[in-house]
Amino acid sequence: MGQKVHPIGFRLNINNENYKSLWYSNSKNYIEFLKEDNMIRIFFNNIIRKQKISSIKIKRKNKSFNTITINIRTGNPKYFLKNNYLELKNIKNNIGQKLFKNTQIRIHITEIKKFFLETEIIANLIAEQIEKRIHFKRVIGNILQKVQNEKAVIGIKILLSGRLNGAEIATNEWVLKGSIPLQTLKININYSTAEASTIYGIIGIKVWMFKKN
Repeated sequence: MGQKVHPIGFRLNINNENYKSLWYSNSKNYIEFLKEDNMIRIFFNNIIRKQKISSIKIKRKNKSFNTITINIRTGNPKYFLKNNYLELKNIKNNIGQKLFKNTQIRIHITEIKKFFLETEIIANLIAEQIEKRIHFKRVIGNILQKVQNEKAVIGIKILLSGRLNGAEIATNEWVLKGSIPLQTLKININYSTAEASTIYGIIGIKVWMFKKN
C-alpha cells in the first residue's frame, strides 16, 4: 500500500511537511483561489522550468485576500532578482489580468545551494535531458552519480513510464539506490513528478528521495 499513497500528502504536518498553499476561504472564493494557485504553478513550472525551481508556496492574507505572496526556492536566484519586475509583469500577462485585478503580488526568493537534494529539480532535469533525446539510461546514471555524492541522501528511486527511446510499446523503467521505506511516516521522504514531451508521446517521471532528518 505504500506505493498507492502520495508520499507528501500522507506526511503533511509530520517531519515539517507543510501545505503548498496557505490560506482559508469560504465556499464562494475557494474555487477561484484554487484556480489562481494552479495557474501560478503552471506558469513557473512550464515557462521557466530551467531555472531549477524546487518548490512554490503561495500565501494569502486571511482578511483581505488581495495580496498574494509567492515563496520560491530556486537554484538560480539571480535570474529572478535580475528580471523581477519583468517576471511579475509576465505572470499577469500569461495568467490573465482578470484573475489578478486589484491584487498585489509579492515574490520571495530563497537560494538552494545543493541541487541534487531536491526531487523537483531532479525530475525537471531528467525531463529536460530526455526532451533533448539523450538516452534515458545515461541521464539516470549521471543523476545517480551526483546524488550519491550527497551524504544526506539515504536512498533514491527514479521511475520512468512511456515509450522510452521510441519503443513500440510503453514500458516502465525504474532504479533504486539505497532504501525508500514508504510505510514509515516519521522519515523525511521527498517526492516529485515531471513530464517530458517527445515525438513519441509523454514520458512520465517520478522521483522519491529519503534524506536524513
